[in-house]
Amino acid sequence: YALIETVLGESTKGIHLGMLCLNAVSIVLVYAIGRRLLDAYAAAAAAVVYAILSLSPGMLGLAGHATHFVVFALLAAILSLQLAFSTRSMSLYLLAGFFAGLAPVMKQPGIVFTVFIACYWLFLEVRGGESRRAVIRRGIALVTGMGLALGLMLASVVATHTFRTFWLWTVSYARHYGPHF
Repeated sequence: YALIETVLGESTKGIHLGMLCLNAVSIVLVYAIGRRLLDAYAAAAAAVVYAILSLSPGMLGLAGHATHFVVFALLAAILSLQLAFSTRSMSLYLLAGFFAGLAPVMKQPGIVFTVFIACYWLFLEVRGGESRRAVIRRGIALVTGMGLALGLMLASVVATHTFRTFWLWTVSYARHYGPHF
């Protein structure tokens, strides 16, 4: 969000344009993921449906809602993980983890998607049937990426001396609106 405001300005027009660009990238990611899973027609259909739904006023289309950032992070994590499995590139496992770690940074419920990425990775690994050592190395890369995203966010909060405010809005205040355990 800060990048959008830095590049396009803090105006309503700049934010709407930035959200449109973010949404366009998410649409392309839906297509790319669908293309890897199914065929070009199914991928195009998924991308078109996502475009229509995500731009609708009911979904806060261009309003700059945090959900669009969570969805982008999730889609980028899924595609990165798909590419990592086909290439066995450790840097792509790290990148997939980084995007998965960004989801809860954007909005706390995004942690569900981080867990989904970990489960998706585990599912793919079980199907692959490779050596335990190789699986552990890839898992470490994935978890390191997740930790990197969360660590960078925490480091920025500490460096800007806003940890107390961060804790207030993300933990203390949020407790009043979620289920009490």
